[in-house]
Amino acid sequence: MSNASRYTEVHASPSGPGDSRPTAADIVRDEGMTGKLVGKVFLITGCSAGIGIETARALLPTGADLYLTARDMQKGEKVVQDILASSSDSHGKLELLHLELDSLQSVRECANSFLKKSTTLNVLINNAGITMLVKFRSYHYVPCSALLTLPAMHLHRLHINTGVMATPEGQTKDGFETQFGTNHLGHFLLFELLKKTLLASVTSAFCSRVISLSSSGHKSSPILFDDLNLKKGGYTPFKAYGQSKTANIYLANELTLLRDTAQEWYGQWLLHAITKQQLGSTFKEIVYLNVIV
Repeated sequence: MSNASRYTEVHASPSGPGDSRPTAADIVRDEGMTGKLVGKVFLITGCSAGIGIETARALLPTGADLYLTARDMQKGEKVVQDILASSSDSHGKLELLHLELDSLQSVRECANSFLKKSTTLNVLINNAGITMLVKFRSYHYVPCSALLTLPAMHLHRLHINTGVMATPEGQTKDGFETQFGTNHLGHFLLFELLKKTLLASVTSAFCSRVISLSSSGHKSSPILFDDLNLKKGGYTPFKAYGQSKTANIYLANELTLLRDTAQEWYGQWLLHAITKQQLGSTFKEIVYLNVIV
């Protein structure tokens, strides 16, 4: 039975949260990934609530070292203790970093703090942000965990998962529209500051990876390059949210295509939702992915 087909039957008639569909933790266990990522380093943004928490909880049994970010450190510390208390398996490090994505200075400080703690970064997950109106449960995260099970894909990861959704009009500390600045610009800068470490962490057996979490809400708006702050055409919450989520997709897509200074491809694979598209026959550099949930 293939990795995907084993779950086909339970997805035939979904009945909402708590039904028989697999959670992220189920997939990690089913695929025999427990303890298989010892020594690998993940950085996951937005781990004080929502998907970020479940991402960390599911990845902890793999043995990878996890660096989580939070805006509210007190809340983040409670999350760390809760995850550790709920884990019966041996695991790697679980450390918390302060990050406010609406401040580019905070992004720089977070990157510096991480680099003082680790010279390796295998996976960046861009996930963080302020989420309103929507509550996430762990089963929504199944596509991200499923990435662990893709054949012949060894993972050094950075998860970009935080985001702001449908907020009132406002500005970041640097003067950008709140949702675009937080959901895209903050994560873009974080990637740029950690890119060299991602590249340096690549081996012939284990490629680095960036995961950019987007949303079907991207359909609400393209990127308005001549009106990024939505001053000309007027502000609406979901237009701003849609623009930021489209930018998340552009980030993953463009990183798949761009070359580094050595003229080597950064990545040969692109993933939308749980559809894997092969763009090359071998892994040489970072694997860039876009996940739409």
